Amino acid sequence: MAKKISFSVFWICAVFSSVVGLLSCNDETAISHVLGVSVQAPVWTGFKVVSGTQIDFEFSRPVNVLQASFKPDAEIEQTINGDVVSVIFTKNHSGGERLTADILVVDDDGNTLNVLLPLRTRNDRVPDFLINELRLETSKPKTEFIELAIKSDGNLGALRVFAASTSLTDAIYEFPPVEVKSGDYVILHLRTYPDQPGYIDELGSNIALATTVGTSDTPVYGRDLFVPANVKYLHKNDVVYIVDQDDAICDAVMFSDSKTSWDKNGNFSKAAELLAKQGAWFNAAGESVKTPAFEDAASSIGETATRTLCRNEAVADRNIAADWYVTVVSGNTPGKKNNTGVYSP
Repeated sequence: MAKKISFSVFWICAVFSSVVGLLSCNDETAISHVLGVSVQAPVWTGFKVVSGTQIDFEFSRPVNVLQASFKPDAEIEQTINGDVVSVIFTKNHSGGERLTADILVVDDDGNTLNVLLPLRTRNDRVPDFLINELRLETSKPKTEFIELAIKSDGNLGALRVFAASTSLTDAIYEFPPVEVKSGDYVILHLRTYPDQPGYIDELGSNIALATTVGTSDTPVYGRDLFVPANVKYLHKNDVVYIVDQDDAICDAVMFSDSKTSWDKNGNFSKAAELLAKQGAWFNAAGESVKTPAFEDAASSIGETATRTLCRNEAVADRNIAADWYVTVVSGNTPGKKNNTGVYSP
């Protein structure tokens, strides 16, 4: 009898490595009872960029780091093991730099997991800014855009842009590290045409690099950045918001030209509720409501490729519909102060 038990355990150990990929959870549980160890690898559950010198990686159970590296090279001072693995750098990597982490860990039962993850370093210098002007329509070579008015010096790195009509989970753009100063205007162009040259991101001091006709519609105004795709991201019924690395909304605007279209898209209500929860949008009376509705959205009626949706720069931002208007024909001003002419339908 003892020989049979010994043979059975040996047979399980011999075939385990070749069939583990075919086993169900119940099979794995049964084998773990026989072998006395877990056969399931730990699971990576997320990460948090704590600071310019620390990134935490979260796992389903305590693990030890076997190997860790980052590309481009970021020298590691130490790693702290556990169900949260803290990686400490020897120097500060801030401003939203892009890194790729390659982390190999092992749990107490010898199960290993390799995490290969692109991420951005902590940006602790996010400037004050406001979404200032939007073009919701394209008329080649003019493209849809979101313009930011910068209110303090800082860096835009790792900020993410969302549009409710596109996705509430996938950002349409993530800013690379780019230094800005108070008074600057930054134009994020939401489309590029494959048959046109000159789509050059202006990441440094030279804001005359983008040569495509229609980038700023006028010569050398504003800092031009580009989403590298020929895709429709914005619509006349939409919620646009920009979040930081902690998912806090930095600024937002909701707008609509049709109650019917608004009511048909559940993402609008979900986005509006998110804005309300974070105090990023209020009803017409400036009051907080659980879910701002169509009636609380700025009007985009009459908006075209040259009649853009503009924020009233003459008044303090109140995060209400009355802050916004559609400007007059040919009144679009990307990279400059908004035209004060108001379109009348």
